[in-house]
Amino acid sequence: MSDGDLELTPEHMTYINVPQIHWKTSLAAIPRTCKHLSVITDLMQRLIPSIEKGEGWLLFGDYSTGKSAIAAMLLKQAARYRCFGFWINALDIPGYAIEKTLFEGELAYERAVSTSILVIDELVLRENGGPLEQYMEMLVRRRLAAQRSTVITSNHAPSVIQARYPALYAALLEAVTPIKIQGHNFREALARRS
Repeated sequence: MSDGDLELTPEHMTYINVPQIHWKTSLAAIPRTCKHLSVITDLMQRLIPSIEKGEGWLLFGDYSTGKSAIAAMLLKQAARYRCFGFWINALDIPGYAIEKTLFEGELAYERAVSTSILVIDELVLRENGGPLEQYMEMLVRRRLAAQRSTVITSNHAPSVIQARYPALYAALLEAVTPIKIQGHNFREALARRS
């Protein structure tokens, strides 16, 4: 992989599918008072070696702590190194797999399987399981077998995932390292500034 010097354009952002709300998200925009700034900085520094090893992370914690923004920063940082990943919302996974949805001329589900770094945003589990958990488990296992890096965001702690869907939890144990994101509520801070 080359140096992380690529200037990202709207075309790059569209190709990696980062939601427009996160296009300008950056490490520099995070307040120095943010309690998990050191965690974010560490993830950014470890990113490229982690992608090369196929390592990933489960970013979990309370609402509004910046999990999705962190995932977007990681995906954009990889793109600066010309390692173009892919962003998907967890709820879209069954539809991508069943309906054979196309994205930029290729099957979205297959791109999710094969991309070097995949962000799966907003993992939400239901009490009785269902297609999301099944297709997500298959996706995580296929990426694990290919040694591809996966970043997942969720409000669910690993213990909740284990209780509600043990098979998915078993796959996640091998594919990602859980990292709790806590302490700074970005939406609350924005509301106070308004």
